[in-house]
Amino acid sequence: MRIINTHNFFLTYFVYILLFEIQLIINKAKVSLNRSKSLIIVLLILYNTSFMYSKEIPPDSTKIILKTWMLSENYDVIDIEIDTFQNNFHIYNPIEQKSISNKYLGNMGHASVSNIYLDNNVSFESKFMFSRVFEQYLYTPKKIKYYKTSSPYTELYYTTSTNRRSEIQLGAKHTQNITEAFNAGIDYRILSSQGEFPKSKTRDARFSFFTNYKGYRYSVFGAITFNKFKLNENGGVDSINTATDYIATNLNDAKSIYYDRTVFLNHSLMFGKKVKIKINDTLSKKIIIPKVTINHTFSWKKNYRTYSDNEPDSGFYKHVHIDSSQSSDSSYFRIYENTVQLKFTPFKKYKISVNAGAINELIKTYYFKEYIRLNDDDYYSNTFAKFDLINNGKKWKFRASAKIGLQGHRQGDTYFNGSIQKIYDSLFISLNANYISKTSGIFETNYISNNYIWNNNFDRSNTMSLFFNIKLPYRYLNLKVAYKQLDKHIYFPTDSITQYQNSVNIISASLKKDFHFRKFHLINEIIFQKSSIDSVISIPMISVYHSAYFEHAFFKKVLNVRLGYQVYYTSDYFLSGYNPALGQFRQLNNEKTGNYPIINVFANASLKSALLFIKFEHVNAGMINDNYYMAYQYPMNSLSFKFGVSWRFFN
Repeated sequence: MRIINTHNFFLTYFVYILLFEIQLIINKAKVSLNRSKSLIIVLLILYNTSFMYSKEIPPDSTKIILKTWMLSENYDVIDIEIDTFQNNFHIYNPIEQKSISNKYLGNMGHASVSNIYLDNNVSFESKFMFSRVFEQYLYTPKKIKYYKTSSPYTELYYTTSTNRRSEIQLGAKHTQNITEAFNAGIDYRILSSQGEFPKSKTRDARFSFFTNYKGYRYSVFGAITFNKFKLNENGGVDSINTATDYIATNLNDAKSIYYDRTVFLNHSLMFGKKVKIKINDTLSKKIIIPKVTINHTFSWKKNYRTYSDNEPDSGFYKHVHIDSSQSSDSSYFRIYENTVQLKFTPFKKYKISVNAGAINELIKTYYFKEYIRLNDDDYYSNTFAKFDLINNGKKWKFRASAKIGLQGHRQGDTYFNGSIQKIYDSLFISLNANYISKTSGIFETNYISNNYIWNNNFDRSNTMSLFFNIKLPYRYLNLKVAYKQLDKHIYFPTDSITQYQNSVNIISASLKKDFHFRKFHLINEIIFQKSSIDSVISIPMISVYHSAYFEHAFFKKVLNVRLGYQVYYTSDYFLSGYNPALGQFRQLNNEKTGNYPIINVFANASLKSALLFIKFEHVNAGMINDNYYMAYQYPMNSLSFKFGVSWRFFN
């Protein structure tokens, strides 16, 4: 098929996305069958439009998508593998993609935190306290993939569930090179879910614009990300009467909104020796072997969270401080960050490089916007010095990084990370150690709302971690052993915030091992973890993931099908509660959950440019018991059917 002008497709794509978003803004009623139909219609229009302007992915798509990058924590450019086939397309839920065990509120798109404690590493950088329960969903610059394509690339994505839950996801991604060195793209996803239990509706919108330019000496990576979560808060299920289908919730008219927007720019200028490399018999190109690189990173981030409840005196809250007729809490956070680094290679022979630089943060916050506006004209400023020593040898790799607070309310905060890796032909062994000494966050120290007010003077918390990892890729085996010590840990017991004055120790070991026998595949992961103080950090001692599937290619390998099942299991542990007014999971020590398998059955298929799955989740619901909870008073969903499809095109 002859390709029609790509720019026409790109314009059409934007128009339909814009019209779709306008429709969702106008229609604020419940998710209904009409909306489901309209979503499908829009998806089909996008599909037909892209089909007009596109051609299917050829069997070897790696010849078309030439390069994919991500930026590391230190803003180094990292090559990543191109995903030509989504092996786990049926694992569509972001929280399940990250962790095999989670606490969450049952409905997709709502608050969640991994039960695997070492998955929940809190960054050294300042954070908005309310972001943590959405991190698995958020589009952020550090999650962005940057592309170089020889042909425009488009993905369309759609999932839905049974009518009882009315869960719908719609997504689209498009990227293309404008010149050989300059690429731009967008990624958009929206989720709307009514939820199985009353007053648990979620509506999430995520968008990113990303671009990169990789020139001879100068390179730029930029992104704009936007996330907005509109959530109904039911406070948990108070009682369930299965005989009458009556379900009582703790809150009747509470809602929260979480908003996150980031503008990010990273650019580098290299100085070094010019060399010419040969591409093929007729083509060659000039590159720079850098000796000195000047790097600058700028980011602007804006967050806010609002929480409203028209019945603050219902008895759900212990205190009502300001208004007994209506809660209308608002927390606002804005940060400007500039990082300047000088990267140079003093010992080229040993492949050792050194990075030295400085970071400056400018932070503004206020609380409770409708009643009291605090710190409206006040800014917090922090300045850090940073240093990295890096070796990227063929057999040995090591890195040592340090970051120290020089000025501001985080003066004296310290971060150190060291890692060493030994590489054999088919074996990787690594050891990593880090130490963080950190001042408590702004909202953990001071907070004002209708139901919660605090002014804390917490000590600096200290965290030490050790990780040992053995990986045998050809044997599909990965072994990790870890130890973490937390001193002066800040957490939420019941409805307050406090600091544990002693140390909490956590040990962990995980083993991943896959088995492949002809067309049969077994995927296995087991994680052991133990907290020394369960009343402060309660985690399941054993978490297990097991999946088995049969794979076969039909019609001369045109259609590839996988049929299989998944099992998730955790040993028993104390349930965490959830405080909707604070948007935080809280440590409870009165009821246990776990010791319960969750079984899913799935079928995946890939047909040229299309991927699809069907999935029955929680097929064992009601066979053992019907009161399995992921958080206190938040039961897990019953049996449900899911369907998803994705189309991918090169223009």
